[in-house]
Amino acid sequence: SLREMKNDSRRRRSADMPEEVMERMIQSLDGSHENIEGIVTPPGIWGSTPCAKKVFCQVMSGQSDEAVMLMEKKMATYLNMLHPSMTGSIAHHLDDVMLAVKRRDCSAFLCTASRITHLPMPR
Repeated sequence: SLREMKNDSRRRRSADMPEEVMERMIQSLDGSHENIEGIVTPPGIWGSTPCAKKVFCQVMSGQSDEAVMLMEKKMATYLNMLHPSMTGSIAHHLDDVMLAVKRRDCSAFLCTASRITHLPMPR
């Protein structure tokens, strides 16, 4: 039923981790945005919050100011769909990474060499 589907999707959304949210947001960028084509992330990179933040920050730092504002709107919409108990934690991570994106400085996010040795920077 529709109610069961709605409850099921609410459960899935409330279980999202910050790295899953960032991965989904990056996937939501289409080829019309600058520098998104050709960005390939190593397998498993999204399983680590620090690595996910670094990838997200690097990709978004290469985008236009307009694309960054659009991403912030998408994030706000997504946060509004989450269960209130999850919003604070995920919002903290997203705010953290978006501040770095606006500064165009992703150096705060460290990703161990065993997970990633080189991530192509958008041009």
